Amino acid sequence: MATPTNLGTTFWDVLTRFIPTTIPYVIIFALVFLIVWVIIHPEIAEKWNALITNWIAKYNPKKRKIAFEKNFKSTINDAISKSKKDLGDNYTKFLKPSELKVEWVNEDTVHESIFTDKQAIIYVNDHKNIEKQIVNVLSEYVRKSFIETSKYYLKPEYNNASDCIIVKKIIKYSRPNINHYFNDTYLPESFKVNPSYRIAYDKFKRIEEQGNFFPILIRELEKYTTKIYPSDSDNTVEKNILDFIEFIYRISTRIKSSTNNNRYTNGDIGISIIFAVSDYVEQSNDISKLLTLIKHDLEKTNINTIYILGSGRKTDYAHQIAQTVYKQNHNLLEEPIETKYSLNKTRAICIELNKINP
Repeated sequence: MATPTNLGTTFWDVLTRFIPTTIPYVIIFALVFLIVWVIIHPEIAEKWNALITNWIAKYNPKKRKIAFEKNFKSTINDAISKSKKDLGDNYTKFLKPSELKVEWVNEDTVHESIFTDKQAIIYVNDHKNIEKQIVNVLSEYVRKSFIETSKYYLKPEYNNASDCIIVKKIIKYSRPNINHYFNDTYLPESFKVNPSYRIAYDKFKRIEEQGNFFPILIRELEKYTTKIYPSDSDNTVEKNILDFIEFIYRISTRIKSSTNNNRYTNGDIGISIIFAVSDYVEQSNDISKLLTLIKHDLEKTNINTIYILGSGRKTDYAHQIAQTVYKQNHNLLEEPIETKYSLNKTRAICIELNKINP
């Protein structure tokens, strides 16, 4: 007589009957690990999803728009996420991956993208030329959200230059073809608008290549323009801004000595930039002279902010100088703000000390 079928047999029973007992546990563990890994690394899962959909779209034209949308979002989110280490949250902000939305419109329709604090809506009318569309969207986003107050007072060529620098820093983490489009097509076309755009871009590019000077430039311009906004620009404001840009350009591109203490006081901008670059300063007790000079600047001049820069072995020394300055002048200064970055593949640091209620 046939044995009745056990209706209570489960999938787990089948697994343990036909394969070694330990393997089901390995499978369960692997699935749990995979789920946790996807939760922790959503950007990688998004990238693989985009790649798979893009492969399917090659053989199924109906999937091309979906593939474009996933590829588009994945590329932008990945580039922005990776570039945050370079850009720093102290002078710019970026959307989170879940906040980017693509809306399709007719091919003959052109809409500007909408950027709010919580979401970006990108209007797309063609699933081709993804490189061009990605660069255009990033440029539009940076143009609308980066140093908004300063842009009210900066000349058009410097507005364009600052935007291009930020977009360039973002897309260097994206695919090579997007970088090629930006450098070989987008930049030359923007320079055709006005020859002065190229001059301003080259100046900002030199500043940006020297380390943390570009963030210092942007941060101080935002401080200054926030104080005077919304008053209209005049010759004095324009001159103050141009003079400060020239100051940052000069000190960021010249050879620095161990005794450099570069100060700028003009209008409401007052900063001192100190380079921790030589053991001689530490060993010869010149740090005491430096501390005396800093104390004088804080008490007797219009210096509102001190930046201390160091790279390589001198990052620790820069930190030591900053802590000593803060301890000796804690009644005048807010707590130090540290920004770590890479300078020619070498670790570097910028420590910012702001005067209390300047």
